[in-house]
Amino acid sequence: MIRTLLRFSILSLITIQFLFLNGSVFAAKEQSIFFNLPSSFLCSSSTLSLSEYASATSGLEVKFNLVTGTGSISELGVFTPQKPGLFFIKAIQAGNSEYDSAFAVTRSILVTSQFFSTNIPLSLNIKSSLCIGDSASFSIAQANGLTYLWEIADTLASGNKLFIPTIKSNITTTSKVIIYERFCEVGSYQFKPNIFEKEVISSNFIPNEAISGDTILLNPSNKNGVFKQSEIQNFAWFVPFKDQQLVSYIYSDTNNCKIEIAKEVRINRNNVKNILIYEYVTPNGDGKNDVVFIIDLNRFSENELLLYNRWGNSIFSQKNYRNDWSPTELAKDLYYYVLKLGNGRLVYTGNIYVSN
Repeated sequence: MIRTLLRFSILSLITIQFLFLNGSVFAAKEQSIFFNLPSSFLCSSSTLSLSEYASATSGLEVKFNLVTGTGSISELGVFTPQKPGLFFIKAIQAGNSEYDSAFAVTRSILVTSQFFSTNIPLSLNIKSSLCIGDSASFSIAQANGLTYLWEIADTLASGNKLFIPTIKSNITTTSKVIIYERFCEVGSYQFKPNIFEKEVISSNFIPNEAISGDTILLNPSNKNGVFKQSEIQNFAWFVPFKDQQLVSYIYSDTNNCKIEIAKEVRINRNNVKNILIYEYVTPNGDGKNDVVFIIDLNRFSENELLLYNRWGNSIFSQKNYRNDWSPTELAKDLYYYVLKLGNGRLVYTGNIYVSN
């Protein structure tokens, strides 16, 4: 009996060893899945290759199932969302004859809309016409959560604003601003402004030299502009008492380009023609010294003559005096005059003696 049992045990051990060696009895290996989706947002108009973010320690291919959300996953592991929202995706590996199935791993990803989440007026504030050499500022409506990418050369961009320090001719090619919401392109604007060369007029209407106290009529060929200097009114320049002055004229050409013509004018203060007033008047009708006469008065486009008696009372006042007043009604006496030239920029004072 004992001999029989021993023979059976030996045969059983040999049979088990044979089966193990021939692969009929096999203990499968374990495997695990690594699956991490990108932390950034995914746009609803985009696709995502899930295989790039998942792998199995066995080296076997990982498959994917869509747990929640509206979309699809292809056999090759390409995820295509159809609507925005929070998606849960499960990674699985069923195993084979050598490896056990892996524990499934589920991850989430947020898909944002490719359309604006807020109602904002998306108008691009850009001039349709630009002038070479000028600077320009553009802007587009600002909204929370939006970022902007300006595709235009030689510019300074900051958020929804763009600054071009110097307009160049190569901006005539179509330029573009792309708008993003949560890293997704949600809109774009293309613009192609007209670029104009400035129509520059000659600066010859501004003299190179002038004499203090003179009034010079400036005559630019384009009279639609203005002078920066307060001494110039209605194109008449009352030359100030200084060594030099920058004369600047700003106008717009036919393309609405703003142009500034400027010249530094040397001023001669040594050759100032002194205003001479005859200080002795005899209004007796003999044709000699009958009127208050001011030499070189016609050099000034504007003037005002004021006359006072010894008590400070005004007895005569006239703007744009023309050397034509005979003080026949005045008593014989000494009077005080004030002469204002060039809209009051130059003032002379003194005494006039009236005698009959």
